[in-house]
Amino acid sequence: MLWLNRTSLVGIPLPLVLFALVALLLWLLLEKSRAGRAIYLIGSNERAAPYAGINTRWVLILVYMVSSLLCCVAGFMMMSKLNSAKASYGESYLLVSILAAVLGGVNPDGGRRRILGMILALLLLQTIESGFNILGVSPYLTMALWGALLLCFIWLKGQLGIDGEGR
Repeated sequence: MLWLNRTSLVGIPLPLVLFALVALLLWLLLEKSRAGRAIYLIGSNERAAPYAGINTRWVLILVYMVSSLLCCVAGFMMMSKLNSAKASYGESYLLVSILAAVLGGVNPDGGRRRILGMILALLLLQTIESGFNILGVSPYLTMALWGALLLCFIWLKGQLGIDGEGR
C-alpha cells in the first residue's frame, strides 16, 4: 500500500495524478452522459424527475455506487499516506469538504454543474492549509478558521442575494 503515496509519474506525485483522473472521470460522467443529466435533474427537482422519464431509483443507486467507489479510493490513499487504517481518519475532512463545496459554487438545492469550481476551491484550501502548516499555525485554529470562513461565506451569500446559480 505504501507505494501509492510514494510513487510519481514523470515527476508528478501519484495522488495528484489520481485526483486529476478522478476529476476528469466525474466531469465526463456528469457533463457528457445521460446518467449525469439524470443526476442533475434529480438534484434540481426529485419530484419532477419521474415525469421526465427518469428511473430515480436506478440513478440513486448509481450515485451511491459512485460515492462508495470514491470512498474506497480515498480510503486507500489515506492508508498509503498514514500506513494504517482507522474509521475516524476522515472525520477531520468533513468541514473542509463542505467548505470546498460552498466555495466551489455548489448549490445545495440542486442546479448547475460546478466541477471546475470544486477543483479550484480544493486547490485554494490546500494552498492555505499548507501555508498555515509552514507558519506553524495549530490544526485546531485552522479548523476554527475554516468554520469562520464557511459562516462568513454563507452570510455574504445571503446578504448579496446570490443563489447557487451565481445570480
